[in-house]
Amino acid sequence: MLTEQDVDQIEQVVDRRLEEKFQMYSSRIMNAISDVMGQLKAIRESLDIFAPKVYDHEERLEKLESIHPGGQHSS
Repeated sequence: MLTEQDVDQIEQVVDRRLEEKFQMYSSRIMNAISDVMGQLKAIRESLDIFAPKVYDHEERLEKLESIHPGGQHSS
């Protein structure tokens, strides 16, 4: 039969092993999240590069449309 001391020792071993597993998996998860965040940052930065160009086109089109209503040159 197990004594209270035996149960305490088993509990300590199980707790230690669970903590080791938790640390290992949490480290893996944090590394994966860090990688994903780095990729998202790179995507966001590449979109930021193109965003002003799209805005400039939009503004230019609005000006041209106001000058040429209906897409026709005035005669």
